[in-house]
Formats: sequence, structure tokens, C-alpha cells
Amino acid sequence: MKSFRSTAPLLAVALAACASAPPAPPPPPPSPVVAVSVASAPPPAPPRPETPDAEFRRHPPPVDPAPAVARPMPVEEARTLSGIRVLASPEAAFPIASLQLVVRWSRDTGPGEATALQRAVSRRGQGSVLSALEAVGAVALVEAHPDALHIAANLPSSELPRAVEVLGRFIAAPSFGDEDRVELGVRGVDVAEEAARLALPADHPYARFLVRTQVIKPDILLRRLRALLASDGVSVVVAGAARAGEVAALLDAALPRHRATALSEPPADRPLRPGAVLVDTQLGPDVSLVGLGPPRGHADYAAALVATSLLSRAGATRWSSVGWSSPLVTARYQAARAATPWVVSVGVAGDRVGDAAEGLLASVRELTVTDEELAAAVRPWLTWTDTLLDRQSDQAWALARMVAEGSPDPAKLRAALLALRPADLRRVLDERLAKKQVRLVVRGPAKTLLAGATKAGFGAVRVVKE
Repeated sequence: MKSFRSTAPLLAVALAACASAPPAPPPPPPSPVVAVSVASAPPPAPPRPETPDAEFRRHPPPVDPAPAVARPMPVEEARTLSGIRVLASPEAAFPIASLQLVVRWSRDTGPGEATALQRAVSRRGQGSVLSALEAVGAVALVEAHPDALHIAANLPSSELPRAVEVLGRFIAAPSFGDEDRVELGVRGVDVAEEAARLALPADHPYARFLVRTQVIKPDILLRRLRALLASDGVSVVVAGAARAGEVAALLDAALPRHRATALSEPPADRPLRPGAVLVDTQLGPDVSLVGLGPPRGHADYAAALVATSLLSRAGATRWSSVGWSSPLVTARYQAARAATPWVVSVGVAGDRVGDAAEGLLASVRELTVTDEELAAAVRPWLTWTDTLLDRQSDQAWALARMVAEGSPDPAKLRAALLALRPADLRRVLDERLAKKQVRLVVRGPAKTLLAGATKAGFGAVRVVKE
């Protein structure tokens, strides 16, 4: 009994302590067992056989530094005794020479004659200037530009004197083969060219290239070519191992009796024809606005080039507002010595001529660009001017366009492109492609589109049969 009494207080204290302590937390649940499968390693791939260019890929040659551009092009000028202008960019180290005969069009060069002359002079055969140039080792071609006819040849520098003699004989007695006629066929309808042809007056200098079908007899063409070659609108352009005075002396020897007469220059500015035009055809339908762009060398020339690029990209949001899904808008502008057509075109959904015309006007009116967008649009034109300035490019073409055709100096054009601001584009568009400055040309079924063309508000509609 004695031992029980002595242990009772201790037991009571232990029980009281147990009653005041918090209950023990439950044991955690057992962790799930995850089965891990270990994939066996794939067998090693067989070694790939070496290609013939393996050594080149391991040790590629160093990349040449970018060629320096924007260097001034050396230009010499001389005149023959008969008045032919000779331009030369001498470069003694060039093994290949470029030679061009540039013949400017006169005031009375008729519609279609420029293209017909280009096709006639391009013939090869007995008496052909191209065949004669190829006989001395040249690669030759003929091109008709808005301002001039170009006969161009690239050839070894050692054969340059013979090629100059060939051009001299051609100037003295032009010929282009035995064909009894030159026919200008329809090569497919270009919407912009068709619109420009219908909006321009017939005597506009640019209109001569837009005749679609015509037959011209060679005797008429020869008379026209002889008159052009006898004028002071003839230039010979050379790039390569030749001096301007040397080329002039060669021409004098080939043309002892040649005397240049004054060229009757085409009118510089001709207004567009009044009113709207509807071409009755089953093609299309499409709608075009035709304005006049600035001539080459004008202060607005650079802005018009860049604005044309931007107009072709614009318009998707404008067209969605009238229920059309991103139609293709095209813009065309090719500068010349005179003001030339600036055309913006779009395909029409159904008979909605008025909506299309208003959409084109709105695309022009609402065109806005950021500085970054402008810089991106300018970049391709800078590349083009750099090509003209590059000493390794075809200098004869650059000289022919700069001097003989009156194009602006590429260095000055490059500076004008870099100086462009969005406000410059906005001003040029407002001055040249606003509604008061443009004409409407519609192509499609006349019965369906006449009412819409009349309501568009561009004046009286002249219907022309296809």
C-alpha cells in the first residue's frame, strides 16, 4: 500500500500533461509508385559519305568586300563635224566596251511609228544593223523608249572602231530588210496602257507607244528613220577603252557628207482628254484613274516613284469597307521628258463602277506612311541609283538615259530620295491624282457599266468599241 500512495501523484501529473498536448498529426499517405521505363539507346548512325564539295564547305574562300558605289562617272563629250553628239566614259582597263546609238523622237513621229521602227530595226539579215554589229563580235539589241530609239551593243574593246563604222554607215544609209510591211499585233491587253492610251490626246509624245494594232509600210518607216537620223537628236554613247574625240573622228570618216538638221521636239506638256471613257468589251470589268506624273528631272520625280510603289500596296482596308475582299490595286508610272500617265487601276465586282472609282480616289486621298514605311519603300530605288553609279555597271545605258534622254543625275536622284518625307508624298498625290486632275477609264460590257460610269461624276462618258 505504501508504494501505491507514493506513485499516485506522479501518474496524475503525467495524465494532465497528456490532456493539454495537441493531438499528433496523421501519418502522410503512402507515395504512389511510378513505373519508369528506360528505353534502350538507338544504334549509332552509319557515317555519312563525304560529298565532292566537303573540302570547300570546311574551308570556304573569303568573301570579297562590297564594291564601292556612288563614285562620279567620268564623262567626256565631243561633237562630230556634222553635229552628232558623242558621250564617252573612258575606262582603259575594261576588256568589253558598250556602244549605243540614241535617236530621239521628233514632234511628228506618228502613233505606232516608234514601236514599228523598233521592230523593223531589230530584224537580222542583209543590210541589218544588228547583223552587221554581230559580225564584229557584238551582242546587240534595239529598244524603243518613250523619248528615243536605242541601238545597243556590247563587244570586245578591240572591235570598237569597226562597230562605230557600222553605226556610221547605218546613219548614212539606214535599212531594215526585205519585208513589205511591219504589223503591230495585239500582244495582250495591259490595263494601265489601255487606260493611258484612251485618256491621252493623240499627239501626246507618250501616246505613240500605245497603239495596239497597225500596219505600216517600210517606205514610210524609212522616210521617218532617215529624217530622225539626219537631225541633231542623234547621240553616240560609249563606255570602255575609247575617248570621245576618237569616236567622233571615226564617225566623221564614215559620214563625210552628213549634216544634222534641227530636231522638232515633241510638245512638253499636253493635257488629258476631257471626260470619262468606257471601253465596250467582254474583258474586265476594271476601273482606272489616269493622271499625269512629273517628267524626269522634275522636283517631284523622286516622290512620284516612291508613291507609285506605295499605292500598289495600299487599299485593302478601304475595299473591305465596301464589301470587297482585298482586290488587287496596281499603279503605273514611267517618267519621260514630258509629263506621262500615272495610272491606278482595280478590278470591279459586278457593275460597281462608282464604288471602285471612289475607292481608288480614297486610296490616293488617305494614303499615309510612317517614316519607317517610307524608308522601306525608298530602299529599292536607292539600290537602282547605286547600280547606275557603280563603275562596274553598264555605263553606256546610264549615260544614254542621263544625258541623251535627259534623265536626272543618279547622284542627285539618290539625294532626293534620301530627303523625302511623308509630307512630300502627300503633296504630290494631292496635286496630281486628286479627282480634278484625273480621268476615269472603265473597261467592260457597256450596257452593264454605263450607268455607273455616268454617276461617278467624271464628266461625259465616251463609249469606245473594243
